[in-house]
Amino acid sequence: MRSMIAKSLRATGALASTACLVVMLSSCESINISALGDAIGAIASGDGQDTPTATTPPPGTPATSPPARDASTLANDPDLTPYLFTEAGTGAPPEGFTAQTSRGATGTWQVARSDKALTPPNALVHRGAGDREGISALLRDKEVPEGRTTIRTQLLIENKGTAKTAGLMVNAEKASDGYGIFFNVPDNRITVERVVEGYGQALTNSFMRGSFGALRQPLETDRWYDVMVVTDTSRPTRTEVEVFVDGFKVYAMSDNRFLASGRFGPVAKGDTVAWFDNITISESRPHLRPVEVADEPEPECVQEFRYGFEQLPEGAFPPEFTSVAGGSGSPGKWVGAPGDSRNQKTVRQVSVEENQGRFNILAINDLSFVNGYVRADVKTEQGQRRFQEAGLVFRYQNPQNYYMVTINSDEDTVSLVRVANGIRQNISTVNRDISSNRWYRITVHLDGINIRVRLQERDVITAADNTFLRGSAGLTTRSSTVADFDNLKVCIRDN
Repeated sequence: MRSMIAKSLRATGALASTACLVVMLSSCESINISALGDAIGAIASGDGQDTPTATTPPPGTPATSPPARDASTLANDPDLTPYLFTEAGTGAPPEGFTAQTSRGATGTWQVARSDKALTPPNALVHRGAGDREGISALLRDKEVPEGRTTIRTQLLIENKGTAKTAGLMVNAEKASDGYGIFFNVPDNRITVERVVEGYGQALTNSFMRGSFGALRQPLETDRWYDVMVVTDTSRPTRTEVEVFVDGFKVYAMSDNRFLASGRFGPVAKGDTVAWFDNITISESRPHLRPVEVADEPEPECVQEFRYGFEQLPEGAFPPEFTSVAGGSGSPGKWVGAPGDSRNQKTVRQVSVEENQGRFNILAINDLSFVNGYVRADVKTEQGQRRFQEAGLVFRYQNPQNYYMVTINSDEDTVSLVRVANGIRQNISTVNRDISSNRWYRITVHLDGINIRVRLQERDVITAADNTFLRGSAGLTTRSSTVADFDNLKVCIRDN
């Protein structure tokens, strides 16, 4: 599976006001920065270390990080070790973690009751003091096994103090040595630091300049961010790390300073007040779980619509639909296409315009419903194009407001995403073995605020969100993805 480890990014500016994830990576040779929006990558070489190199991938690279907000889902996932704090004793650090400081930091860590908690009533809070560059970390006592690991947390930085810097630490030997990912709110940037003996060297800088990736938002206080880091220490000469924020990749890097997986944990600088919730770690998961087909009785429909596309002439546009572009770029091109041994006819998205912020949507006309399900068979075409991502839209209002669920054969992920007022935010992502040129059945069950995503008739994501409670449905692909769709069905239980 693609594991991710959160890194602590350190800002090298006037104020160290960053919400930071410090990631102690085992070995690194170069750094690739996926600077979303108007970002600048700055590279600094380490003392006695190889000089890291950085590149800036196009903005909006999607994350393979699942923002699983639902406590019961996290607790029941056998692949995850969750730290939810919902039942932890308040007034002290959680069991299994030890607080450490460096460079005069005097921060305290404790589980506290708060209306800020994502999984009420408790969350983990850091209240800091001392040197604004001092690091206060809460490291897990147990070391992370060698190999690929995914660490994830939700992070909120309060508008208090001057530092306003917090995040995660990974590949850590102790608080003074490791890799850090820092959200610097005052300087509006995210940085990656190699922290040695308490002093951080900025390996990368990503200046947000009013645009946080594809979300087009500056870094903010009093706002929850979903942070995911994947680390890989399986190579003897370097450690590789990917960092994702709110479902978008912001950094991919390798370095050779910390080659062991070490320990991980939340981190903050100086007088930062920061909250953490839903910390999860997926350890030593060498292979993705295969996607198998399971059967489940279908719920009864009051009304249903089926689109098999058997009667759609090749090259023709399906008349019951409207083609629009969600995000930037022009709408996709949807046409009838010959099927294969399984399907007589399909509808295919054939536009190959490269634009990672472009989502081609084929929405059903004159449809709006509340509860029921949407289902379709989806197959992405193997090729040299960068993106292989396709799926369903549902509760669709217009090109700026809808939900979507997609499968991605490049990243081996299934993602549930909310797009509100044109801003794309990941709700949840899970890793599954996804291949191009293979049919997958995607089903989305809707019951009030509850959303359940099934792949090959097996549950993969459950979530709750009340942004949109009714709307239309349809199909979607990303950027230049060429994909076939068949057997689209909408079952309405309550309209």
